[in-house]
Amino acid sequence: MIDETNFIQKLKENDKDALQYVIDSFAPLTFTICQNIIGEFGSLEDIEECVSDIFIFLWENKHKYSQEKSSFKTWLSVIAKYKSLDFRRKLIKKSNFESNVEDTNFIASNDIENELLSKELNSKIMLLLNNLKTIDKQLFIKRYFFNQTIEDMAKEFNLTRQAVDNRLYRTRKILKENLIYEDKEVL
Repeated sequence: MIDETNFIQKLKENDKDALQYVIDSFAPLTFTICQNIIGEFGSLEDIEECVSDIFIFLWENKHKYSQEKSSFKTWLSVIAKYKSLDFRRKLIKKSNFESNVEDTNFIASNDIENELLSKELNSKIMLLLNNLKTIDKQLFIKRYFFNQTIEDMAKEFNLTRQAVDNRLYRTRKILKENLIYEDKEVL
């Protein structure tokens, strides 16, 4: 019987029932992330295809998951985020190519530059987040990486809306100060 206590081990042992457990347990979360990112750029079929791609990627890369680094849910959510962004870029390129070939080349080069800058910034933010209290880190990731509402987070963490707002404000302030400091240090 596969459950939340053994599904990771069974998944790493190539147990297809464990994959089905992961799909059953995490498909709604994965679908929501894809839907929020792909949004108006794709159809329901595009979102479903992206979700399928995510679970295929997960199956092929299950050995890369480490419980010491993050929870399975966080790991899967990050994969879903980046796969959805890639899928959205692909949809935009396809749409732009069909309308104007010259514009597609310009947009593609900007996308690569923006993607590199975005990944660099995300990695700096994640390093800084690792130095924060666990609850502040979780709130920040849920709000700004997964677009979860403040009301939902308040319910989940048993906090008031004001407490969540205050924690997010302080976390943003800390990150901003550290990112500004790092930029000055580089110069």
